[in-house]
Amino acid sequence: MYSYFKGSVDVNEALKAVTAYSADESSDLSIKLLGMKIVTMETSEGQKEFQLHQYEFSGQDSKSMAKGAQFAYVPLKDGYIEIKSQCETAAELAGSELALSAVGLKLKS
Repeated sequence: MYSYFKGSVDVNEALKAVTAYSADESSDLSIKLLGMKIVTMETSEGQKEFQLHQYEFSGQDSKSMAKGAQFAYVPLKDGYIEIKSQCETAAELAGSELALSAVGLKLKS
């Protein structure tokens, strides 16, 4: 899923929010960072390189949710693109960055 927001984003803070649920002592949700990949996207500001962070969810509280997820933030001049995607299993994340990098953003005035 791609979303555009005006303003700026602190990528580190946004990613901390992703993993905050596993810090909740009442939760049995474990969130493991699987890795980070560099991906590019063609935007109205030209080619943008960004980091795609991939996670695996496990534990009792993950029973009814997708086990693989990835998040990225693409900074632009007046805003940013937030990218979120999920897979049934974390193994399915492998190679999915090809689909993400195939999408381009072109703004028309």
